[in-house]
Amino acid sequence: MMSNLLVTFLALSSRLIAAISTPTFHIAIEGTKMNCWPATSILRPIIYKECLDTINTDLISPSTDPNIPLMFSKDNQLNPDFPLPKFWKSASGNCIVGIDYEHKSDGYDRTSLHDIKRAALAIARTCVIRPPHLGGVIEPVGWQNKLGVSLGGFELSKGKILNNTLSLNE
Repeated sequence: MMSNLLVTFLALSSRLIAAISTPTFHIAIEGTKMNCWPATSILRPIIYKECLDTINTDLISPSTDPNIPLMFSKDNQLNPDFPLPKFWKSASGNCIVGIDYEHKSDGYDRTSLHDIKRAALAIARTCVIRPPHLGGVIEPVGWQNKLGVSLGGFELSKGKILNNTLSLNE
């Protein structure tokens, strides 16, 4: 009887250890959907550590409260906190966190930098750690579910990010 308890305990312990050591941050915000960029994408592979640095240092400045809801809009007459599209680039420029409308939209939406960070971390843990290391997108985000958060690298041929609805021309 003691050996059966020991076997059961060991089996449960190994499941618990596996659950603790397995990343559980696959969905950043309840009700969202994540898609990783496919291996056939023309994006450069990105490095997880570089993306983490961008997410943790560039996205949220020490002087900003990350939990305050901010307005995002393409309409500058609404005086948004961040005009869309908005991008945060790594030092090398090859890991880019972006936020834009999920689909063609007008008006505005609100979300916090903390929620954008959570979404970007979820993408990094799911779509950057695993091959093909290209990043992805989470949508919808925001109070009105109008926004999408993306994480990716530059397009190989043109030096711009290429996402579902996001593009960066520089």
